[in-house]
Amino acid sequence: MKRWRVGLIGCGWAGEQHAQAMKRLDERVALAALADVRADLAETKAGEWQVPVWTDHYPELLDPNKLDLVNICLPHDLHASVAIEAMEAGLHVLIEKPLATSLAEADAMLAVAEQAGVKLMVAENVRYDRTYLKVVELIEAGALGDLFMIRISREHEMHDYLRQRPWFLQQESGGIMVSGGIHDYELLRMVGGEIKHVYGLTARKVLPEMAADDTSLALVRLQSGAAAILAESFSLKTPRPGVHGTIHGSQGSLWFYKEQIELYQASSDGRPERVEAMAVPAENTFEAEWRHFIDCLEHDREPLTNGWEQRKPLAAVLATYESFRRGERVYLQELNP
Repeated sequence: MKRWRVGLIGCGWAGEQHAQAMKRLDERVALAALADVRADLAETKAGEWQVPVWTDHYPELLDPNKLDLVNICLPHDLHASVAIEAMEAGLHVLIEKPLATSLAEADAMLAVAEQAGVKLMVAENVRYDRTYLKVVELIEAGALGDLFMIRISREHEMHDYLRQRPWFLQQESGGIMVSGGIHDYELLRMVGGEIKHVYGLTARKVLPEMAADDTSLALVRLQSGAAAILAESFSLKTPRPGVHGTIHGSQGSLWFYKEQIELYQASSDGRPERVEAMAVPAENTFEAEWRHFIDCLEHDREPLTNGWEQRKPLAAVLATYESFRRGERVYLQELNP
């Protein structure tokens, strides 16, 4: 069996998660080289992860004679340029979300992937999360009937995390709606279908040194006619941090949080009654992403989270930021004429 040779570009938190996932899939993936602009970090991680080659200048890695693909875990504004350079060199790319910071960048990446004949996959882990896949299964089985309202909240207090990674604070592309909201737009697409228009609203900043939004909301109309609310924050001191949501349909409602799902339907007197509580077995989504990508490479299939698919939640995020600026509803069709 072939071991796919990987070059990891970016050794921060995301790079660490991907490196550990690759280690657990050692029979299929070989982390052959890594790069980080911080030479001391690159050298340290190369020793820690037993990687034979390291550099602080990533173009040195872009050699198809030595690598099969690169894994890009960089600040958002670097995604497009580095991915394009890697694909032009003939390497497949697994890139952290978001795909890019603009639709023009995304389209350039898609064009290069097609021209170079390589695969471009976004590491959008909600698509590989067993809890969300179970939620989709229940909806498709008709457990809720016709959906009419969805609420998804991403609630964290991440000020220390952000201050240790100043680019989040300094760049407009580091805001919560693009950093976390893009996950939830993808989750919304999973459970409710495609998005028609959005109305975005930012809250007063709790983290004043942040250039972009640290708390924001989106009111969303789906193509199906259902309505949705996304609530995103880096700044909530909540006893239940993480992502949780409710999905309401004509026949029932569903609540989810981490690996827990509760299904409710109306009893004979009209009061909501819990029908079932489910605990979904946990799985490392980084590992699931890697298994899927390698399967796609080996069988020449398009990844579930390919560039074309992941352009869609990016368009929703960008429409939300446009709504912040305009103070009005924005149709996704405006960004996709």
